[in-house]
Formats: sequence, C-alpha cells, structure tokens
Amino acid sequence: GGAHPGVVVARNVEDYVALTLALVRSEKKRKAVRKALLDARESSPLFDVPLWTRSFEAGLSMALDSLAGLEGSRDGSLAPSLPAHLIVSRPPSSLPSGTQL
Repeated sequence: GGAHPGVVVARNVEDYVALTLALVRSEKKRKAVRKALLDARESSPLFDVPLWTRSFEAGLSMALDSLAGLEGSRDGSLAPSLPAHLIVSRPPSSLPSGTQL
C-alpha cells in the first residue's frame, strides 16, 4: 500500500498469510504487484545482475583468502582468528554498472 502501490511486505507470519490470501483472491492485486516489479527492474538493486555478480565474486575471493590461512593448520580446522562468516558490502550506488572493483 502507501507510497508504493502494489508492493507487498510481510513483517510476520500473519502478514504473510494475509498477503498470500489477498493475492490468491484478487487478480487486481496480482496485476498491481506484477506491474510494480516490472517497473522496478530498471532502477532496483534487486534486479542489478552485474552488481550481484561483482558482490558474489568478491565473496568468493574473500572465502578463498580465508581458506588460504588454513594451509598452515595441521588438522585443517578453522583457526580461531578467522571469521566464521563473510560480509560483502554493497559498493556505493554512485558507481556505474560495470565498474570494476
């Protein structure tokens, strides 16, 4: 609703069930959601495949760098100083699509 007609957000299980039922019951609502998604393709980071690809590649590179630190470990277990997860931050939106990081 509100500023983004057709956009659906479920904040909890009850919202999810209510939205699902509303979409099942209303062709008008389904069409509005479809239109909102199609309209967002050009401007939403959700559909920015080059950005996703660069972020995924950065994550793989970070994982490889972390694993390189395990080579000296005798049993191959994770060293306590290595992170158990990786955080790949999103590059600034001012970067044009295709910019090499």
